[in-house]
Amino acid sequence: IMKQFTSSSKTIEACNTAEVTVTISVPSGYKFLDVCNVSSNGGVCPGYLGWRNGNTLHLYASNVYNASQTATFTADVLFIKS
Repeated sequence: IMKQFTSSSKTIEACNTAEVTVTISVPSGYKFLDVCNVSSNGGVCPGYLGWRNGNTLHLYASNVYNASQTATFTADVLFIKS
């Protein structure tokens, strides 16, 4: 199954990259498989999965604009039946 999880708002300074964390919960009877997509509200900053530590995803997001951007990030997470 796939579930979506969203971060809290994060401000990323102009022309910079920042770490964003997303907390996930693994459904009962399943185990974590992979992150298939990371997106930001309005597509303002591209993001990608850096690593997972337990129920925390560590994402990296890049701001390519000349002004700071504030965004939330959504991770589409895949789980497999255990």
